[in-house]
Amino acid sequence: MKLLNFFLFFIFLGFFTSLLADDNTIEEEIKEIQHAPKEKRIALMNELKIQMAQMSFYERSHVIDILKKSQQDQRGAAIQTQQVIEARKQEQAQDVQAQTYAHLTQYQSYLQAASKEVHRRLIDPIVNPLPLGH
Repeated sequence: MKLLNFFLFFIFLGFFTSLLADDNTIEEEIKEIQHAPKEKRIALMNELKIQMAQMSFYERSHVIDILKKSQQDQRGAAIQTQQVIEARKQEQAQDVQAQTYAHLTQYQSYLQAASKEVHRRLIDPIVNPLPLGH
């Protein structure tokens, strides 16, 4: 009985190890598909479909789960990238707005100084006397 349990344990261990090895190779294949150029990606995906056709229902469903997970990971990465891009755009818009405000403030100060100078020259007769009707 102990010998039978021993053999069953090794059979189970071998089966479990082969499943883990298959998971790694499937995940590697999926990563290769994701990073491949378009033409090669199509060929690799077709190869994966052929492999899946030869698998049992449970193996196929497991591979499909892995594919779904990798797609969700890609979507999550794409969403995160989009959020970073949007944040940078917002920061740039705020920078432009701050620069525009600074320029407007500077221009307003210049106009006030120029207005004071014009006012001073027109009002102060010593600096610029007004001509009296000639």
